[in-house]
Amino acid sequence: MDFLHSQHDCCSSKKSSEGHIPQILPVQSIPLLDQFLIGYHPYILDVVDVKADGHCGYHVVVAELGMGEESWVVVRKNLLKELSEWRQEYVEHFGGDERYEYLKKSLLVDHMLMVPTTNTLSFALCIS
Repeated sequence: MDFLHSQHDCCSSKKSSEGHIPQILPVQSIPLLDQFLIGYHPYILDVVDVKADGHCGYHVVVAELGMGEESWVVVRKNLLKELSEWRQEYVEHFGGDERYEYLKKSLLVDHMLMVPTTNTLSFALCIS
């Protein structure tokens, strides 16, 4: 497996012995949390550490959906299908044909090498 979820229960609470005010108790720390700005910490419930192969954004999606680690290609194909089926709406949303074609091209994959056909840099931050 090339991705790892942190294991924790963010909703644990315990009644105070002194009264009825619940205390929030951290069950387990989140691995890699120190890699994020401290201001984001209260909003991060999980960190998914995925394989860094140029497709990490897709690996995060399949990890969160509970799909197999190589299912990123399916997600990418589904995004391309969505973009193509709703072309006019996306052209309007993205502000023209040029931007639409750029985004569509970014979803194309060289299946022999399993790499994007464009030289783009991307990273994923999954905050639930």
